[in-house]
Amino acid sequence: MLTALSGPAHGIAWMLIATAAFVTSDTISKFLLETFPIAQVVWARYTAHFLIVLLLLRRRTSFLIKSYNVPLQIFRSLLLILATISFFAAVRTVPLATASSIMFTAPITVTLLSIPLLREPVGLHRWIGVLFGFIGALTIIRPGSSDWDPSLLWAVCASFMYALYQITTRALHKTDQPDTTMLYTAVIGAIAMLPFIPFNWISPDLFSVALMGLTGLISGVAHYSIIKAFSSAPASVITPFGYTNLIWATLFGYIVFSEFPDPFTFIGAGIIILSGLYILRSERKADA
Repeated sequence: MLTALSGPAHGIAWMLIATAAFVTSDTISKFLLETFPIAQVVWARYTAHFLIVLLLLRRRTSFLIKSYNVPLQIFRSLLLILATISFFAAVRTVPLATASSIMFTAPITVTLLSIPLLREPVGLHRWIGVLFGFIGALTIIRPGSSDWDPSLLWAVCASFMYALYQITTRALHKTDQPDTTMLYTAVIGAIAMLPFIPFNWISPDLFSVALMGLTGLISGVAHYSIIKAFSSAPASVITPFGYTNLIWATLFGYIVFSEFPDPFTFIGAGIIILSGLYILRSERKADA
């Protein structure tokens, strides 16, 4: 079906697939976290991802493992692991849509961190977008209120780690192929989590094993779709469609876990999304 599309439409289609795949994988992981420790679920996800990547890239593995910046590849992979662990720690008690809404602040944080890390200038319009983005996050978190859940801080941590991950990904794009970066993501993730397994292991049944493998498979599809999306269309075209994450997260959270976010989550998410689109619009004007 995707072959019938071209240009921006092709990239948008891949972005929609990636967004749905990420939320599906997170939903399965949240279900597994009701029984298994975080370390085991994270390890299973990355190990399954690694086996799938190895199968797909087996003829080119020896070539792709050669990176021009191995330390940055390792650092990037560790950032994604920390982001995954933090997000899982949040969704154990926080609704999936609420945690996903806070993750929307990652692109806004990237704008803020690009000043010291990438030496990129940030104009007045971007600063306005950053300010309102964090107002949206505070609307969701509401520190000090009676509904305050400390687990929301894990989602904030996940968003920050994911922003750093995006910045390192941007830096690696200049030296390494996307397949090399994807391979390192899977390999480092599986290896880094392995030492924690003996201390947290709970023997899974066949159904749980299948679900753990499925999270890795779907996560692999999501990462591949992201690569295809950004190679098919400009970031300014496809990035807004990443916000469909909230639709899937709300739907899956309601169907699987009987969760429904409170009105503040939708208000805050709306502010964050508008802030992200405002920053995107100002970047497009700056590029023009």
